[in-house]
Amino acid sequence: MKHITLLFIAILILASCANKKEQVSTFWISGFKVSCDAGAGKSNCLLINKSDELKDDSWELFYSDIEGFGFRQGDLKKVEILIEQPEDGALASDVSKMKYTLIKELEEITDPRAALAVNWQLEELNGTVINERIIHPTLTFSLLEMEIHGNGGCNSYNGTITKLGLNSIAFGDLIKTLKMCAEDTVEEEYLNALSKVSFFEIENTRLTFYNKEEKPVLIFKEPTKPDNKVRLHDIWSVVRMGGHPINSMVTIPRLEINTSDMKIYGNDGCNEYFGTVNMLTENNISFGNIGSTRKMCPDMEIPQRYNNALSKVNSYVFDEQVLVFTDEEGKEILALLPL
Repeated sequence: MKHITLLFIAILILASCANKKEQVSTFWISGFKVSCDAGAGKSNCLLINKSDELKDDSWELFYSDIEGFGFRQGDLKKVEILIEQPEDGALASDVSKMKYTLIKELEEITDPRAALAVNWQLEELNGTVINERIIHPTLTFSLLEMEIHGNGGCNSYNGTITKLGLNSIAFGDLIKTLKMCAEDTVEEEYLNALSKVSFFEIENTRLTFYNKEEKPVLIFKEPTKPDNKVRLHDIWSVVRMGGHPINSMVTIPRLEINTSDMKIYGNDGCNEYFGTVNMLTENNISFGNIGSTRKMCPDMEIPQRYNNALSKVNSYVFDEQVLVFTDEEGKEILALLPL
């Protein structure tokens, strides 16, 4: 009986192996992840490159987990992977049936793209140093969302990253706000140059963009200390109140901070409002003299909560691209993202 049982188990194992195909593949895994739709909702996916020596800038999303692989931000790794798939050809119809297992890591280098994810300030434009007396354009990368945003010197802008190789880069159409700018700016020339970049290089704390002729057109520096006055000078949309996300079905409160005039404007979810920036330091901010229109909307809960929170703002911090306002006790009362 014992022999029959062992024979039966062996047959099951053989049958299982017979129903699978195995292959070994080698590719590179990026040093950052990007947001993706993995079928069951949003997830964060790896990017892979199948060229052996990284001569090809073709990167593609990799939706599955790799058993035994340890992702580390900033590390670009060449790996050897065992791929197992059902023999019935389920790969074409159901990727979730594939199994990926790390055999070994073959090589590891620094992914230069990970260094993009800081706040940059423009230093030179088309070979000319930016005048210190004007607001310098800024640039921030969100590699997870494959997007950029910043301030052109007056208007906020955002766009998508359509290509990102180890030294090649391209952006999609840039969208900006439409404020009338009283001060001198280089905004138009800056955004025009930004839309035409083809390559990048990071050396120390400098980011240089080149056009397709490999001529340097934009040089940014990473400020040793972020210029919070420049970062605050923007239009913001509330994403959290009291630490809780805003219901996307309601009208979202909006805040415009003009640090040049020390004034604020916006919409509380019902009424337009305006006011002044009473205090502004590298860590503290407060608002006052707030007036507004007097409409009555069907649901005044969000406007009332927002106005109450705005009156209690005492300090602020930047959590990557999120602006967080806190009260006198350091408790979060509002969190906002740039529009």
